Amino acid sequence: MNRTFTHKWRAVLCLLAMLMLVPMMAQAEAETKTIYYKQADGSVDSCEATQITSDMRTITGNYYASGILYIRGPLKVSGSARLILLDGAELVPLGCVVVEGVDSLTITSGNTTRNIADTGKLRVSDYYNGDGSGDNKNDGDDARIGSREGNSCGYIIINGGNITTFSSYTGTYAIYGADIGSGYKGNSGCIIINGGNVYCKGGHYYIDEKINENENGMSGAAIGSGKNATDDGPVWIRINGGYVEAVPTANETSWGAAIGTGEDAKGRADIVINDGTVVAIASTNGVGRGAGIGAGDTYKAEDNISVVINGGTVTAYSSRCDNEVTGYGAGIGMCDIWNESNGKVDVTITGGTVHAQSGVYYSRGAGIGGGRSGGTGNIVISGTANVKAYACDPQYNNFGSEKIRLIFIMIVLLASAIAAILMAR
Repeated sequence: MNRTFTHKWRAVLCLLAMLMLVPMMAQAEAETKTIYYKQADGSVDSCEATQITSDMRTITGNYYASGILYIRGPLKVSGSARLILLDGAELVPLGCVVVEGVDSLTITSGNTTRNIADTGKLRVSDYYNGDGSGDNKNDGDDARIGSREGNSCGYIIINGGNITTFSSYTGTYAIYGADIGSGYKGNSGCIIINGGNVYCKGGHYYIDEKINENENGMSGAAIGSGKNATDDGPVWIRINGGYVEAVPTANETSWGAAIGTGEDAKGRADIVINDGTVVAIASTNGVGRGAGIGAGDTYKAEDNISVVINGGTVTAYSSRCDNEVTGYGAGIGMCDIWNESNGKVDVTITGGTVHAQSGVYYSRGAGIGGGRSGGTGNIVISGTANVKAYACDPQYNNFGSEKIRLIFIMIVLLASAIAAILMAR
């Protein structure tokens, strides 16, 4: 009897010892060591960095991600933080990466040696429950990387890595927060992309690790501001290199621009593309009411949006749907609904290769310039720029759908017949 009692106490003591070791083990896993990382200009530097772990919710300083790691809940930046994605790493915060106000986050690729293959991944969604369980989806009002609803975005710099952002919201409304930028009713912020591969998927969402493209429309921009952005300052967007693919939604309507402002924005955007490959399509197979690059629908700011392209390869569509569905916004420029009392979109292109269209089969906006309601600002194309801009595909003679084209041909033939009859008299 006593021996059994002793064995029981030994088991209890062993269990308590193991429980006491758990925090020590977690602390040991978050080791600090020298990590090499890619800088903005592509050169390699090193720093002492701490390994990020699944229980972290706030980061300040240098951190590195290795292996496959899920974080069940939002990850908040406090002050200045550098997140280094080691080769082969896959970091998945299930609940946004929060960068607000004067806080800054630099995301880059790295390795334990100077040889960096740039294969590290960061995949961010807004998929989380209030307790961090990740069992429920939120309402899409927070940016995937940037600010939460009502707050201003901080400073986001991407120098390397493979970053994918998307929303898991499956409700009946469009997604209001930007993928990278500000949340609903927020604004300002600075987004700089110097390298890496950035995929902003907006209304797409994942099921069993596979992306499902049949879900929500998007009212926020893929890169820029969310819906109802305030006028407390512009959102600054600089793309200096890398590959950037901003596609807010696949089969639904996009009210926000792919790159620029969200729907009903009272704050402007200042966009400069110096290099890299940029693909900006407001909706790939649905209605595009926002521009590919420029203004989200119903732009309300008093100041003009500025779009400057100095280099790189840029492809921009309001809608890339090849049937009757239309692009109402410009490829580069203004959105669908615009009021003459509000600001316009100024476009300056001095270099690079640019292809801009409102739509494919049927469009109501310009390739570069105004949307359906106008809003064309100053357009300057100079230097070595190679620019192609169409309302829709040239094979449709820029008259929209086949029905409209046939009606136009019939009008021309009828006018020719009337002219011939009059001449015969």
